[in-house]
Amino acid sequence: ENLDGASDAQRSCGVALIPVLLPQTAEETALPHAAAGFCASLTNRSFGDIIIIGIKFAVGSKDGAMKLKHLFAGETDNTFIQFFRYIFVGGLAFVVDYGTLALAVEVFGMNDKIASVIAFVLGLAVNYLLSTLWIFRHSKIGNRLAEFAAFALIGVIGLLINLGIITFFDEVVAPRQPISAIPKDKYYLIGKLVSTAVVFVWNFAARKFIIFDRK
Repeated sequence: ENLDGASDAQRSCGVALIPVLLPQTAEETALPHAAAGFCASLTNRSFGDIIIIGIKFAVGSKDGAMKLKHLFAGETDNTFIQFFRYIFVGGLAFVVDYGTLALAVEVFGMNDKIASVIAFVLGLAVNYLLSTLWIFRHSKIGNRLAEFAAFALIGVIGLLINLGIITFFDEVVAPRQPISAIPKDKYYLIGKLVSTAVVFVWNFAARKFIIFDRK
């Protein structure tokens, strides 16, 4: 379908849908008319509406239910699907990480830097187990222990990024207190939110392209 009349946002949306809506064969690379219509319908809609529309579109389209199932089940080398799954894995690991940090500092009075390391390690363990079971099934590294070491090394680099951002918010941003409603001793939590997003992208990209590979 010709998309010359589509906006840049609609084009981007349509391209992003290709890995999910089309069978993964070299011959089928054209964006279907239905996808163009779907993207056009997203104008002026909230994020929640887009999610609902996306699910309805996928289920209602030809072979949509099967393609939607591929997002959650079976092995895949599709980067889009792997990233989609990694959102859930990273989300659960974040709950473990962030929850441990808040509990250790707020309830047990632990130093926020030490607590951040402990929380990060627990989140890393959850991330590795779920990633190797659900997302990345084919490793470039034959030895499981070496694989975990590489996985952890990437996590350690992420940890340094994590600590750097938290320290920046704790020692640079907090004293200035740009948002008066937030107490100075709570800015480490804002730093944690920012570092989580940055480290999430780093972890996925590094693990996907350095450790794991196609069949």
